[in-house]
Amino acid sequence: MSAQEDNDDAQPVFKEGDIVGPWLIRKKLGEGGFGAVYEVLRTEEKDLPNPPTYAMKTEYPDPELLQRSGSSSYLKMDVVVLRLAEVAGLPHFCSHIASGRVDDPRPERVMKFMVMTKIGKDLEHYRQNSPGRHLSVACAISVGIQALTAIEGLHNIGFVHRDLKPTNFAVDLETKRKIILFDFGMCRAFRDSKGRVALPRQRCTAFLGTVRYASISAHISREYSRRDDLESFIYQQIELTNGALPWRMILDRHKVVMKKERARFGAGLKEMMLGCPSEYVDLLRLIDRYGYYSVPNYEMIRLILKRSLTTNRLEETYDWV
Repeated sequence: MSAQEDNDDAQPVFKEGDIVGPWLIRKKLGEGGFGAVYEVLRTEEKDLPNPPTYAMKTEYPDPELLQRSGSSSYLKMDVVVLRLAEVAGLPHFCSHIASGRVDDPRPERVMKFMVMTKIGKDLEHYRQNSPGRHLSVACAISVGIQALTAIEGLHNIGFVHRDLKPTNFAVDLETKRKIILFDFGMCRAFRDSKGRVALPRQRCTAFLGTVRYASISAHISREYSRRDDLESFIYQQIELTNGALPWRMILDRHKVVMKKERARFGAGLKEMMLGCPSEYVDLLRLIDRYGYYSVPNYEMIRLILKRSLTTNRLEETYDWV
């Protein structure tokens, strides 16, 4: 393994041609708080005319991670979820190809990695680059139906995501018509060892997720459940459709919570749903009725979204195709 380093304390940065185990680095695809993502190929296939390429996600130790999320590794949860999704045959997930670690005498330089199938641009990219910074109504609904199926699949294998947002849904590279859910580092199992819904912790120690899309319960440190993922889903759905959630410019989390609470009725609801199909209000009402132990009626949510297409005389559409 070879890598560039800016200084002794910096995490290694791989460049084109570096080798990580059996993988050859092609280029950097992106970077996050705990590592980077690279395009890689198998070294044994590098001389093929068009060798298949994959995405390698890397991670370095972070002392704050264990305290914040209760896990020492985001990448470990990624691997667990993708393996279970593959066993369950879930269609809206990447395929896990390989995972491992590169040891170093210095603990802070030990690198974990996971190789998975590549995906295309995320939904936030398409939203930001669309007229008015929102998708067409037909596209937003079409995307929402697939996103819901992905969320349902994740819940069926026993996990809540806890950070659903447009940057965690992407378009597949092959057809550009399939939505992929990814980035499972903040997932948490909601069932105990006997398969029952685990008792909720009285209070979660730290806020997890993204303020714009977090559920009201998450803001007040309650245990995360399936309904909270769905609340994030409806916020995402609204933003993809009309381009702006009412609290998008508010920095104070407490004021964001108040804005979300007021968005359930009257002028607040009207402001949030501006430009959205009326069926979105039905979705919000349905999701708000769920509690921690509720088993969401995903099929009902799906039917409401499909009804929205029919009522508005729309067809399944993807703006980027």
